[in-house]
Amino acid sequence: MDCYAYTDKMTLQTFFEIRKTIASNSLTNAVNWARALKMLESEETILCIDLEYMNNFLLAAAYTSGETRWNFMVSVGVKDTLTGKPHTLDGDVSYQPEIKFEQFDLDTHWTHTEENPTYDGKVLSDAFKFGILKLKSMCKKMFHTKDLLRNLTKHKKLLKWKQKFFRYMYNSNVEEMEKYHLKISEFESAELDWRTENDAAGNPVYIQYHQVPDNESNITDLQLGVDGIVAAEKSEEVDGGGSIKEYADRMMEAYKFRVEQIENIKRLNAVPDEDKFSLRYKCEEHEIGTRENPPLM
Repeated sequence: MDCYAYTDKMTLQTFFEIRKTIASNSLTNAVNWARALKMLESEETILCIDLEYMNNFLLAAAYTSGETRWNFMVSVGVKDTLTGKPHTLDGDVSYQPEIKFEQFDLDTHWTHTEENPTYDGKVLSDAFKFGILKLKSMCKKMFHTKDLLRNLTKHKKLLKWKQKFFRYMYNSNVEEMEKYHLKISEFESAELDWRTENDAAGNPVYIQYHQVPDNESNITDLQLGVDGIVAAEKSEEVDGGGSIKEYADRMMEAYKFRVEQIENIKRLNAVPDEDKFSLRYKCEEHEIGTRENPPLM
């Protein structure tokens, strides 16, 4: 989400000073949303590789049988990490999908009620049981990754609209600004409704914060995606209702901000040519900064 913190001051400026300030601010915002879009696209690439690896691994497990399956499950059970083949991206940069398992405890996590469960006539060893638990956790991670991918794909569209809003603001195109303002508002209202309905139904709403790192220009697109995913996963939390209010507050602030910019451009476009050089206008400037939390949710 956009996040704005205002510091107000009054100034007198010429038409061209105002136009220059608006052009500079709109260009900065357009570039920042382009950077955010680039990060989400990089994250999407990494998640697709991870998803493909997990899917292929689980398919391989499903097609084993007999002694082969026993050995397969035991080999998984004794490993803390699974690593896939390197994928070459960006020419010479490679990425290896990696699945790290949590530390399982059979007394806590093994819930089968059968006293001595067997497979193919053999009592399950502890390593086999750990293998089952780890494959179950991989299934859970795979579905979670699919959800993340769907969400990232959906929000890429939103970021493109925000970028376009500021590009048209730069060009003083009110009609297109209003068009993308409406698209953004409808999208974010639907997101808020979804969050509110799920929260009211008692369904967990998972929150992740995505933020473009300061060193974004100095790292590869691939590393940008990896770092973005790691940071987002560390920030993940189950919403207790507080973030829904924060989301709504930020959405309203961003909405008001866009409306203000549309009105500003309308006023500038209406200034007669003869007044552009001779008059100064009282301006209320807003110095925009970010909140403590990152801008993308």
